[in-house]
Amino acid sequence: MLLDELIRRQDQQQQQQQQQQQQHEDQHPPEHHGQVRQDLQVLEAQRVRLALLEEKVKETLRMIRSLNEMVSKNLTYNVLQ
Repeated sequence: MLLDELIRRQDQQQQQQQQQQQQHEDQHPPEHHGQVRQDLQVLEAQRVRLALLEEKVKETLRMIRSLNEMVSKNLTYNVLQ
């Protein structure tokens, strides 16, 4: 019984999503789809640029940590001498 209810609810949700998608398509005719595609391409390009920037920041942070460790070791070595 519980499984039947879950399946029924899932079917209802899918139908609602399909109706919402159809309403959206009705409100936004195909001539706007080209602009949407361009916007999506711009967003994707920005996402790629941000991912590359994130990697560079991570690399820079690793380098700073490494330098910090070297300085700490050097300071410790000099104190012990």
